[in-house]
Amino acid sequence: MKYVLTFLGRTLAALPEFAVSALCRAVGTLIWAFPSRRVRVAFSNVSHCFPEMESGQISKTVRESACRMVEMALFVLASPYMGCERLKSNIKVGDFVREEIKKRALKPRPLVLMVPHFCMMETITMFPLLVDAKDVPRTGVFYRPFDSPGLEKWVKNSRSRCGIDLISRKAGLAAALNYLKNDGVIAVLFDQNAGASGVKSLFFERVCSTSELAGLFVERTGSDCAVFYAVRTGFWKSRIDGEYIKFTDRDDVTIAANNWLERRLMESETSRMDWLWLHRRWFINRNPRTCLQMGGGKNILERNLSFNGLKVLPRKDRIFILVPNDKSLADDVVGLVENLKNSRPDASATLIFPKGKVPSGLDCGADKILEIPGDGVWDCLSFFKSVGKMYPDIFLSFESGLLADAAAFLSGAPMRLSARLAGGGRRRFATLEYVDGATNQEGTFAERALRYFGMR
Repeated sequence: MKYVLTFLGRTLAALPEFAVSALCRAVGTLIWAFPSRRVRVAFSNVSHCFPEMESGQISKTVRESACRMVEMALFVLASPYMGCERLKSNIKVGDFVREEIKKRALKPRPLVLMVPHFCMMETITMFPLLVDAKDVPRTGVFYRPFDSPGLEKWVKNSRSRCGIDLISRKAGLAAALNYLKNDGVIAVLFDQNAGASGVKSLFFERVCSTSELAGLFVERTGSDCAVFYAVRTGFWKSRIDGEYIKFTDRDDVTIAANNWLERRLMESETSRMDWLWLHRRWFINRNPRTCLQMGGGKNILERNLSFNGLKVLPRKDRIFILVPNDKSLADDVVGLVENLKNSRPDASATLIFPKGKVPSGLDCGADKILEIPGDGVWDCLSFFKSVGKMYPDIFLSFESGLLADAAAFLSGAPMRLSARLAGGGRRRFATLEYVDGATNQEGTFAERALRYFGMR
């Protein structure tokens, strides 16, 4: 693997930049055009963050983000084989950062840098090459180690060649604290999904899992904190800039960093297309058995709401429910909408009724009511294809049959839940299926199904 990477890197570095740029656009466009779950994640993410954005602009953003993701990957391969003069020509340092480096060289203080996933973020590891190296304090960057020894060695050599130290995430906490206690610098990537180890917070007013590692360092050591980022100025070109975050509390640092990135993506089209939209930033509950509740773990949502001047949790996630034809069962499902929304206070509920089955004067707490426009197969398929462009996060079906299975598939929801009585046909395209076979259990069939999927 090491030799393959070396060959590819040297080849890319030797090629004219316009040729590599064309390659990035070709591969990125192929990723954008090929139907896959990962690309759908990107479309869904942009749609949730910018609900007023037209579909054409959403598509343009995803396509450009995919192209720039490839650009970033190829730069990682090629940059170790680029000469210093070429790198200095392509990468600039903003005036604010230059001035702060000089000030801190005269009066050293520990500093935590929060780095977002922008296209040219790898240029930050070359920072000592671009300024007076003697002014740069000892700096460590967290990274995820590789299982392959050859690949691990190649990555460490290529990324640390300019004087930045790499600190393994597996055993780096003590080392990072040592850097800060000696007035050094620690850089942390802060805008990935932190999973169960993170804290639930808001990003674009939507619940996500965020690492509190940077805030922990700031709180424990009294370090200064700043967002450190690379602005793409052309193909394989960037300007390194920064901005202080003036908070010392762990939670406030975490919230302020998310707010900074949100503002940046809203105000700057360049940053919006530079950011990595293809990752599951907001996918906080991957278990279909508990997806109809907020889930456990630490959360700072109350603090987040107060910090952002919000009174209630915005309902940004989208739950779509296919109401069954059977009137009795449909009434049970509709009657549980308020319970569902109480269990998922971060989600809206959309009910989908068969044609002509929407009750008059319906008032059940649903955020939106949709009606399938026709009875024919093609009418239904066309309708659910349009539902897919609304990017539901959870699609819950109480209907059975091939058409209901097709509806679940066309919804494109990452979590597709189905409920049926025992003896019915097996459901296709469902992430999880609830089969109700008991007659002596408490509650209705609809209630038992929703509880099975986590509703409290």
